[in-house]
Amino acid sequence: MNNDSVTNEGSDRYWETEIDELLQQLETSITGLSEAEAEKRLSVFGHNVLKKKKKKTRLSLFFDQFKSPVILILVFASIVSAILRDFTDTAIILAIIIVSGFLSFIQEYSATNAVERLLQTVKTRVTLFREGRKKA
Repeated sequence: MNNDSVTNEGSDRYWETEIDELLQQLETSITGLSEAEAEKRLSVFGHNVLKKKKKKTRLSLFFDQFKSPVILILVFASIVSAILRDFTDTAIILAIIIVSGFLSFIQEYSATNAVERLLQTVKTRVTLFREGRKKA
């Protein structure tokens, strides 16, 4: 078995793949892996755990709100207004940018926290088969 066969071959959407095709892609059978093959894959791929994403700081999350094209267009518009000495428009545009960024930050921060709370409630269970027998 090569490293790419399990990770890159075929579809990554395992839930849409026919069982026989999936077993072939993963180079296994309905009875599970042998103990030797399981040990070999463990040494090659490591433990079967999801990697956690590095959590963004509040400050970086806030500044990320100002990277959208609409905000950049508004920043350009405020610069043009300032160059034309229309300071009322400049102030209004800057106020829109700041309020929009702040509201977007609050929304994204709340959504991120909601997802984290949901993930804490998820319980993962598996049934492991080795050489045709269930294993604890």
